[in-house]
Amino acid sequence: MALWQFQIEFIPRAWLKDAAADVSPLFGDDGRDLAPAWRDHPPAHALNALFSGMLPPAPGRYAGELYWGDEKHSDAHVWYGNGRVESIGVRVDARNYSARLLQQIAEIAGQLDCDLLIPETRAVIAPNVFALHGALRASKAARYVLGPRKYPERETDADNRPQDGGSADGEMGDDGPGKGPGPDAA
Repeated sequence: MALWQFQIEFIPRAWLKDAAADVSPLFGDDGRDLAPAWRDHPPAHALNALFSGMLPPAPGRYAGELYWGDEKHSDAHVWYGNGRVESIGVRVDARNYSARLLQQIAEIAGQLDCDLLIPETRAVIAPNVFALHGALRASKAARYVLGPRKYPERETDADNRPQDGGSADGEMGDDGPGKGPGPDAA
């Protein structure tokens, strides 16, 4: 995940109710696991149709993944394990996003009877464009976009630790160090 991407996860409201809105069981020392939230609350809608109206379908990068969009910008994914949904998430490019994209995310969450989890703060927000926009504006991705040269090269908390090497140019993830566009591209 690039530093300019704002991560959003869909969480079934029924699970939140069962868990008394406590999302801490979804987080561990090695990151987060959203499969327990989906285990007894599978989505009742055709996910491909919902997300294809928001972002263009793209080949999944991994086995067990449905994918839409572009990993360098905004994208959405559904992870499956043993034929069951384990997580549904969206990453929004904080450098270039639209109110329409945020509205579509909120609408899809509403159709799936989900609230939205912001992993970096562990906050759960209602699926509406105003709450989503506020969370995005307060995010680390937004701070990075506003001042990439001032942004710390590495985060220290487990949820934002660079994966696969990371790099100072803001790119983290499967591409490894130095493959991203860098802070001057914003």
